[in-house]
Parts: sequence; C-alpha cells; structure tokens
Amino acid sequence: TFDLNDFSGGFYISGNDFAETTDLCASTILLKRPNDRKVYLHTRYWIPESKLDASPDDVDYRAWERAGYLTIVSGNAVESSMIADWHFKLLKEYDLKPFKSGYDNRFAKDFQNRFNEIFDENGKNKVAINIPQEHKVLNNPMRTLEADMRDKLVIYDNNPVCFWCYCNTGIKIDTLGRIMPTKMHPTKRIDGTASKIIAYATLEWHRSEYMDLIG
Repeated sequence: TFDLNDFSGGFYISGNDFAETTDLCASTILLKRPNDRKVYLHTRYWIPESKLDASPDDVDYRAWERAGYLTIVSGNAVESSMIADWHFKLLKEYDLKPFKSGYDNRFAKDFQNRFNEIFDENGKNKVAINIPQEHKVLNNPMRTLEADMRDKLVIYDNNPVCFWCYCNTGIKIDTLGRIMPTKMHPTKRIDGTASKIIAYATLEWHRSEYMDLIG
C-alpha cells in the first residue's frame, strides 16, 4: 500500500478504460519517484446500478463501494465525464496533476471533452491522448506490466477490485506473437487490468519527459 499524500503536489500518468460505459469502467493513475523502480497505482471504478442485479459475478460490488474502491452510478450507463471529474477531485484534494492521460477512444468523447475543459482548455498541452487498443500498441506495455508484477514492483494499494480484474485477464496473441489482454471468461471483467496497460502504454510513449518532470 501507499499514501497518496506522499505524492501531493506531483504529476501522474493515467490510463482510462471505458470498454462499454454500460459496464464496469476504470481509471488508474500511475505515479513514480526518482531513483525508485516501483510503480505506484491508484485505481477507481464505476459501474451502473442496473448491472448489479443482472451480473453473474460472485463479487460484492456494494461492499467495494462502501470500502471506497467503486462508485455505483444510478441508471444504465456511466457517463465518462464522471471519470474526468474524479481526476479534478484528485487535483483539489491532493494537488495531483495529470501529465498525460491515455484513454481508449471508442467510448471516450464525453471524457475527452470534460478532461480538456478542466486540464487543457486551450488544447496546447495535449494531456489526453488516445491509446489504440491494438496488439502492436499494447504488446510492450502488457509485457512490462507483467514483468514488474513478477518482480513485485507494482504497488496497487491491495485494491481487491484490481486483484479480481488481474485474475480474470488472459492474453490474446496475434500471428506475430504480440499480445493484448482478453477476458478469461465472457462474463468476467478486466477493465482494471486494461486501465493499467493503457497507463503503461502512455508511460512508454512519454517516459523521458515524465521522469524529467518528476526528477
């Protein structure tokens, strides 16, 4: 575990997975320290209330909400702008600022608009960036995340929703041997894992700039 207050005033990279806004959504912020190999991950989840009764999952979403890991949203869908508002909450409460925020473009229009409104109104900083959900883009980040987890370098606050998503995650291999995440079972959710791979991809694209910024 770790304390977000220890990173107060700093910058983070984030990965945001909306998969379908009618299902589980996840946002992970990735933090690093100079001369520290560890990667610190803080993740928040959202799910529509209508999904709870219909869900075949043997997990207690309401308990996760009470513990502060998850937000249950009334209705049938999660507005992706809510995730941007959560990032603004991190700014207000911890003075944590996004350096780059990766997202899957398919369901992200409201997130992109709201996020840019808050953090990049003039559009010059290009804080929010699209990370295509393709083998050639996700292969290296997924392998790096796996290696970091094997080396016990990933500090994810013992978030039980993250652990559940990790356990649900398999790999899909293309003809060139490149990998990307896939569900081990059609009804199981991997959004937490996907958000972390997106964060790792964003870090991979902007590592030198980010490390210079926090150094």
